[in-house]
Amino acid sequence: MIQETDTLGKDSELASTLAQRKPVIAYVPKMTPEQIENDLKSSPLRFTRKRLMLLMAEDRLSGEELRVAAEFVRKAASFDPVFTLVGNEEAAFIQQNHADLERVRKILASAESAYFDKRATDLTRNHPLAIQVHLESGVANGVLVVRSPKKCAELLRKLLTNDCEFAIEHDEGCTILREKISQCPFRVVTDDPTLTNSFWNFYLQ
Repeated sequence: MIQETDTLGKDSELASTLAQRKPVIAYVPKMTPEQIENDLKSSPLRFTRKRLMLLMAEDRLSGEELRVAAEFVRKAASFDPVFTLVGNEEAAFIQQNHADLERVRKILASAESAYFDKRATDLTRNHPLAIQVHLESGVANGVLVVRSPKKCAELLRKLLTNDCEFAIEHDEGCTILREKISQCPFRVVTDDPTLTNSFWNFYLQ
């Protein structure tokens, strides 16, 4: 399950697993801004504040959105009760700042949805760690990206039962064995003559 921030932790995990010739399924949620916004409504205030701070730290907000988010984070920073045994201070704070909270939820939901889509595209098409060579065999292995729990379960079942389906394609200077559920490269062979010559010089020994 791909993490919500770019710390490269999951990236290094999937890369090292691919390099051991083991298949990797990367689940990246496919969520609309409306779905994320609904989830935020049932989340604690501190979660919204924390996510806004992370978006700001990663420069994923700018202009008016950044100003609105920063102002709300400043307000929320002054509200951090250790105990809520008497009354409901969080509900009172939300009621007093309802309009601002609704606005930052929309900003946060839009940014999170765009991030998940970008993350999936990067892993599928241009991430430098998404294809790794198994050094013992020389086989280039690719990560399989899925966007729903249903497809994740279906792909996992096919991998475990050795029942995956593939299509052979030629694209952008390489031959690709593309897995049908994820539509991701599972195996890749380059057409570059220099790389091909270097490869066989090593693996024919």
